[in-house]
Amino acid sequence: MNIAEAQAFFSNLEFTPEEETVAGKVLVEIRQRLRFLNDVGLDYLTLDRLSATLSGGEAQRIQLATCLGSRLVAPATSSTSPPSACIAATPRA
Repeated sequence: MNIAEAQAFFSNLEFTPEEETVAGKVLVEIRQRLRFLNDVGLDYLTLDRLSATLSGGEAQRIQLATCLGSRLVAPATSSTSPPSACIAATPRA
């Protein structure tokens, strides 16, 4: 399953109100991250692809999507900052 197919799958899920209470926040996060990956042109990647097989540009776009998805609020980042500034501000686990 690629990113585009996963996005379509998660966009079309329907839940009862009780199920939505349990899964709602997680689904919002999944849908947003899939949308970001699609928006940066990575819709063709499959979910089972190893990160070691990504090109440098693909890896950078995934980092950008991750940064955008994290919704960082830091003085070093802004919508006009280069991606490296956003990536540098991403907290490490």
